[in-house]
Amino acid sequence: MAFEHYLSYGSTDQLTARTLTDFYDGLLVPGTVAAFQADGTKGFVLTLSAAHQKPYIIDPRFPLFQNRLSTPKKSHVSLATVLGDPSLVSEHSAPTADEFDDARCQVIARSWVEFNAGYTTVSSKHFAKYAKRLGREIAPTNSQVPRLILAPYVMSSGIDDGWWDVSERLYAHTIAAAQAIPTDIGVFRVVAAKSTAALEQLLTQPAASEPGVFIWVDNLHELESSVEDLVRYGRAIRGAKERGLGTWALYGGYFSVVMGQFGLAGSSHGIGYGESRQWKELPSSGPPPARFYLPRVHRYVATDLAEFLWNEAPELVNSAVYSGSPAALDYHDLMAHSVRCRQTEINDCDGLSPAVIAQRLRQTNREFSEALNTLSIPSALRRKAIDAHIHLPQWADAIDAIAR
Repeated sequence: MAFEHYLSYGSTDQLTARTLTDFYDGLLVPGTVAAFQADGTKGFVLTLSAAHQKPYIIDPRFPLFQNRLSTPKKSHVSLATVLGDPSLVSEHSAPTADEFDDARCQVIARSWVEFNAGYTTVSSKHFAKYAKRLGREIAPTNSQVPRLILAPYVMSSGIDDGWWDVSERLYAHTIAAAQAIPTDIGVFRVVAAKSTAALEQLLTQPAASEPGVFIWVDNLHELESSVEDLVRYGRAIRGAKERGLGTWALYGGYFSVVMGQFGLAGSSHGIGYGESRQWKELPSSGPPPARFYLPRVHRYVATDLAEFLWNEAPELVNSAVYSGSPAALDYHDLMAHSVRCRQTEINDCDGLSPAVIAQRLRQTNREFSEALNTLSIPSALRRKAIDAHIHLPQWADAIDAIAR
């Protein structure tokens, strides 16, 4: 099965998502966006699903409500309302797991299933507006329901954490609600872990008979994570695959693409960002900075560094995706470039062994380092240039260890 490439959708991403339908497989829609910008999000997502058969999944983003929301946004309130429990927005203290009894979990799960199952209901005005932007004549009856329902979930530190019990009950009640409505949309759980060690433990809990599991490790920044954490992450994925359980990553960069060699079925990222996420930052949001995705080292770099390298050592920057000046790209072009690069990375990894990928990463690290040593790099860019490639040997070491 081909590795699935999903984009995390934001209202400012419509142009990119509309023009790059050949470079991704589907959209992951944050629950806050789906709830607050309801008509606009529905109009865009449903017309895209009807015109291009692009599936979408709505992420309940439930760990948001494990936080104290002292200054809640309107989108937080909207999502809590959709979930049938406005009291989820806790302004004075962070909630505890024992506040989520069975009855409360049942209401939340039922409300979420009803929201997903009824998502194709949209005004003809909004549907026509977004169909026009696509330049297509589309009937609302061609709209698709969500590909699957992600059950509400919470962040947990292990199987003995009371929050894990909350996740288990939310998942069970979501399945029951889907059967009661009834709906044919399948229900998947999310295993959200506070550490890679917790992920290893928690991924042993879902039954192999489950249709699959989405995973999220808190703040697993692939570029900065230790080899040990990356190995744990990969071994958890490999172990799930060996038990017959498919996994998808809610957040991931190039390392997650490589994890496709060990059983990861797909991953999602924001357009221009979003390769990792820290759950306690969920109350905050904003557009990604303007950065250039450097395919050679599989990461974003500052545009000024990319432009310097392109002028002084273009072989480090040019790729099959783009071979022009990074500075010539406007904000939308930079975002689109990153999406094209990720799909190219997915295609390039297909069929390669982990050993070959690791060898290529080490070779790229050597070549990049040697090229930098020949350049007179301005002091303001030197640290950025070194940081651009130092993750590559760590990734290679982690890949080798996971494969053993």
